[in-house]
Amino acid sequence: MKEKLGFNPWFKMWTSPRETIRAIVKANPNFRLVWLSLVYSLPSMFYVAQKLSWGASVNFWLILGICALLAIPIGFIGFCLNSFLLMLTGKLLKGTGSFKNIRAAFAWSSVPNVVNIALWVLLFVSFGAHVFLHNFPSMLYSGVHGAILQAALILQVVVAIWMLVIFLHALGEVQGFSAWMALLNVVLALILWMVVLFVLGWVISLFTGGAV
Repeated sequence: MKEKLGFNPWFKMWTSPRETIRAIVKANPNFRLVWLSLVYSLPSMFYVAQKLSWGASVNFWLILGICALLAIPIGFIGFCLNSFLLMLTGKLLKGTGSFKNIRAAFAWSSVPNVVNIALWVLLFVSFGAHVFLHNFPSMLYSGVHGAILQAALILQVVVAIWMLVIFLHALGEVQGFSAWMALLNVVLALILWMVVLFVLGWVISLFTGGAV
């Protein structure tokens, strides 16, 4: 596939998201979705394991295996749900992107998340299973370890911002938008998400209230 594209999309996506996603959707919009699902969701799974303090009762390698296995389906579902909402709200703005192309843009915009995975690996090497304790961050608030943690948090923010920039350009490319219009597309999708969650919560409260 790299030979067909003429470049490595894992590197090209960082600096030329429009050109990269244009080539990918033309060749195969489903390209590397499994790996991208893992990259997109794995840091979040590690974070959940930490908040649940799995390190206190679950084997370290088992935690890594569970997180990796769950990250793929959860990441894929996240791609599909978000892309569907972006497609719906994008049509209000005369967007031309198909579901698969929008999903490809969403998925490939998660490439910078490899930096966050690398940061987690660094923590694993340094602290082992202690990373998966809910109070782990508070252990590192002082000294050299505290400075390293703060630097890692700053780097995570930078990566998140860059992922957003990449995504807006990639989404704009498949929708036929500017990056600013793509941002409006995202805002509308977020509003739709809130409406869906509100209605879902309301329905659940009706049923639970009726049961009582």
